[in-house]
Amino acid sequence: MNIPEDLLAYCEYDPTFIQLRDKAETLYTQVTNGNFLIEGHVFPWRTYLMREVVELVVNDIQESAKHWRGHAVQGLQLVYPGFASNPFGTDAVVSGFARCDDTLQATGGLFSHTGRLDLQNYFAEIDSLVTHFPKLRSVMQDYMCHLALMYVHIGMSIYAQSDDFKSLSLVYPLYVFGNAHGSEPVLIFKRTTRDA
Repeated sequence: MNIPEDLLAYCEYDPTFIQLRDKAETLYTQVTNGNFLIEGHVFPWRTYLMREVVELVVNDIQESAKHWRGHAVQGLQLVYPGFASNPFGTDAVVSGFARCDDTLQATGGLFSHTGRLDLQNYFAEIDSLVTHFPKLRSVMQDYMCHLALMYVHIGMSIYAQSDDFKSLSLVYPLYVFGNAHGSEPVLIFKRTTRDA
């Protein structure tokens, strides 16, 4: 898979990416606002944008896409147990649905499989900070979660340029969304046409 030099080349102006980015920036401000002890340990999202992590995510998406082949998928749900605690763990359940809409209500289950999305080695320092700053635990976890969602968006944006993606029997608009058990779904990626 050809990873562009500019990792944001296919998503920088995408409305879904902008929404995830803006939320991450707001959360970063909440985490660091007036907390001098945490400055120097938590950084703006761009600092964490690493080529090797993007390559890892794209490879994980390519591997997962093998399960999508032959299905008329409109919604892909990523259920990630780590969203509630460690958003960078290894296993995620990916489910494909025949129908999905802007409210992220998906119906017509097609498949479900366990896939990998292992980012924990790259974010170990942030994860350990949650323990040291218990009052910021919730907002720190939210920030980390949005970093993970941004990586999935970037990975999907790159994968969507490939012939492999274009050969899938997807239904448009395509929605990729994630959530932890019992939480509201979050839109990670939306594609309106095959060649958008």
